[in-house]
Amino acid sequence: MKIFISTGKLISRILFDDFPRKLIALFFAVLVYLTVSYKTGEEGIIQNVPVKINIPASLVNMEESLPRVTLTVRASQRTLRRVTAADFSIEKEILNSKYVSGEPYHIKLDPSEVKSPIGTTVIKVSPDELLVTLDQNLSRKVEVLPRFKNESGLSKGYAVKNAVITPSEVIITGPGKIIEGIKSVHTQPLDLKDTFDSFDFMVQVDSPSEIIKINPSKVMAKIEIIREEEERILRAIPLKIMTSSKGDNYFDAELLSSANVDITVSGPKDKVGQISVDQLKPYVEISAFEKPGIYNADISCFCALDGIKIKNIFPHQVQLKIIIVKIPKKN
Repeated sequence: MKIFISTGKLISRILFDDFPRKLIALFFAVLVYLTVSYKTGEEGIIQNVPVKINIPASLVNMEESLPRVTLTVRASQRTLRRVTAADFSIEKEILNSKYVSGEPYHIKLDPSEVKSPIGTTVIKVSPDELLVTLDQNLSRKVEVLPRFKNESGLSKGYAVKNAVITPSEVIITGPGKIIEGIKSVHTQPLDLKDTFDSFDFMVQVDSPSEIIKINPSKVMAKIEIIREEEERILRAIPLKIMTSSKGDNYFDAELLSSANVDITVSGPKDKVGQISVDQLKPYVEISAFEKPGIYNADISCFCALDGIKIKNIFPHQVQLKIIIVKIPKKN
């Protein structure tokens, strides 16, 4: 038991007797180790280290991605195997006072400005100077236009009649040289495949460039889908006279002009394509005439197919001679 106590006292005396001096000695020992490690450490290359550039709100960087540099570092072999580009960071400020319009901005890079992991020392940055292209950060209003995809995939016989975008204008912000040339922006493509009815949709506005910001970034698109219509002319259709009788008189007519007319019809594209001459019945009603003579009468037309409209009849009038025939009396 006494042996254990004596051993404990011995260890305590070794550790704590003259403790300040031993602590100083330990400090210098570590310092010597680090110095030797620095001088005897190996050099390594760390590639693709991003340089973060802080830019004032009045300016904008014309480059869409961060510049990257290569670092030469000194560290132990073990540390070099462990570190990556993500362990290093470089941050630089751009000053408005040093910006000259139309000229690249020069940024000097010094190894001492690189934040690096413990146990590594940056001894070189390549390149040691960056040229950054800047421009004034401007804003303007531009029109928003709809963009469609699969227009040919609309349900058969349907078409886009109208597209209303709300708001109709957005504010774009970015480099003045780019902003000045932009007259309008587009929505992301609106899919029309198999569509046969009108719809409303909140859609993203596409930016012409990653460095151009859009506000608001989304708009409401109101798309009106209608049944697609077309016109068609059917020619030389025979004209019919609708005879009539009044009392003992039978009214008939003799055509003095052409007995055929041309008829223009309109309606759904698929129906207009199917219509035939037999389904159109142009006629002249003579019941309004009460005396024999020569008259100009309007031509009308009946269509046996639903959804078809008569747009035009040519000629729209016909000249005829009204004849009265006595109806024989029955005995």
